[in-house]
Amino acid sequence: MKKISIIIVALLVVCLVAACNSPVPPAGVGGENSTPIADRGEESVEIGTEISEEPKDDGIETSGIPDDEENADSSRDEVSFEESGDYNPDTEVSAEESAPYDPDAEASTEPEPEPEPEPEPDDDIVISAPVVKRPVLNIPQITGDAWDGTVAEGFESGTGTENDPFIIKTPAQLAFFAQSVNSGNSYEGQFIALGASIKLNEGTPSPESDASYNKWTSIATAKNYFDGTFDGKGYVVAGVYEGSLFGYVRGNIKNLGVVYSYVRNGGIVNTTVRKDSPEMPTISNCYFAEGTVVGGGGIAAAIGGSIIDGCANWGTIICEADWCGGIVGFAQFSYVKNCYNGGTVKGDSTLAGIVGNFLTGEVSRCFNEGEVTGGMFVGGIIGNSMDGIYYRLVNAGKLTGQTCAGIVIDMMEANPLDDCYYLEGTAEQGSACISPKDDFPQFAIAVTEGQLDKLVD
Repeated sequence: MKKISIIIVALLVVCLVAACNSPVPPAGVGGENSTPIADRGEESVEIGTEISEEPKDDGIETSGIPDDEENADSSRDEVSFEESGDYNPDTEVSAEESAPYDPDAEASTEPEPEPEPEPEPDDDIVISAPVVKRPVLNIPQITGDAWDGTVAEGFESGTGTENDPFIIKTPAQLAFFAQSVNSGNSYEGQFIALGASIKLNEGTPSPESDASYNKWTSIATAKNYFDGTFDGKGYVVAGVYEGSLFGYVRGNIKNLGVVYSYVRNGGIVNTTVRKDSPEMPTISNCYFAEGTVVGGGGIAAAIGGSIIDGCANWGTIICEADWCGGIVGFAQFSYVKNCYNGGTVKGDSTLAGIVGNFLTGEVSRCFNEGEVTGGMFVGGIIGNSMDGIYYRLVNAGKLTGQTCAGIVIDMMEANPLDDCYYLEGTAEQGSACISPKDDFPQFAIAVTEGQLDKLVD
């Protein structure tokens, strides 16, 4: 009985396999309730019936589809791998495309900028004419007695006009002038001039000496300014001790030398301040030599809204704090031009051969040959700059410090330097920047001794 059942099941399996392999389902397959194709509303096709070659319009564009299998195979052979996107084992894949994702890789693939190379002297530099001048120190003969501490009753002569200025010929008359200004006479619109060189002390005063010196009280105070014009006429004041010759000035000082002196806060002027007028206070054609200035600069300690023109320093500048220069320690909204420093500048921070700290204005046609030694921010021309116009500047003085620049150290901006040069070996760079900059431009040019000679008149 079991054998008969097995045979029956086998026959049924054979029948089902035959039915599955038939192109048209045989009648009755699917059960009594199955519906023939013709009764479903669909088009019936008999086996062997030729199918019409006219395609049914179903809205699908068929352009480019091969008409037969042979053409289809040929068409497929002509399709490139790039167009079809099929895998091609012979196609080269770049390392950049195939490299696995690296989460630690930097987002930017741009190469880092290379550091600016240190400038080297250019033998092809064409120097058509000198850009700065080296003045010659010529101290006139000083005659007469030193000041005895007395004060005169008036000037030598004059009415105070431009053609007939008040004349000073003795130390006592100079003391009278100082006393007059400090008492409230500003001399605005008036003119004062030297008629001879003045000696306030014998020799060069020094705080280390046991000698007794006459201490000088500066002409003009922070409350009582000097607003007139003082003309040294090429004469000098010698032996100034302690206070600078002039204190607070809103007028003009010109053609004057201060020599053999030991002063604090400016060799000739402490501070200039611009008054409410279009005219700027001016110090011109003045010099300091054969002496020492403690703080500030050889010509002035600080100037604001002022001009220093054609001045020179051959003295030693000692900076007990910050902001010292061969010409001026601090300058703001000012012009410093045609100046020269041949003296030594020593201190801690923000030092330079011409201007220690410069905030807005112009520095031009200046030349430094003095050695500048300090800590931070040591410049051949400018120790620290916030903003300014700089051109025709030359440094030949040796610079020593933590941050040095042949011409200028810039606080924030990369101020362009036009026609600026520094002697090779005096500094490693012509300009430097305190604030972080990846590509601070080097506008200054390093020159040789031979090239330097052509730059200086």
